Amino acid sequence: MTRRCEIATPTGWRVIPFAELIVGMIFRLFEPDGSPVVDAEGVSRFRVVAPPVGDRIETEPVPETDAERAVREQGSYWPGDASPWREGMGRGLR
Repeated sequence: MTRRCEIATPTGWRVIPFAELIVGMIFRLFEPDGSPVVDAEGVSRFRVVAPPVGDRIETEPVPETDAERAVREQGSYWPGDASPWREGMGRGLR
């Protein structure tokens, strides 16, 4: 299986093929099991700084903001972020 690629949009995250990333996009990747791909510093969001070549891409990290970190540390979820609710725990409830 391949990793899922999502880009940041004004309304949240949207899945796109990795090969369609363009310079300036902010994206995140997920392993086939749904876990986020993170770098050595724990960053899971990246900005494209050069076009993809095959399965390689030049990026820079986009660390979470202080507000996002505070929300996560309280056990809450930031809108648009992966959460158990969005991943299916809330299915069937209205």
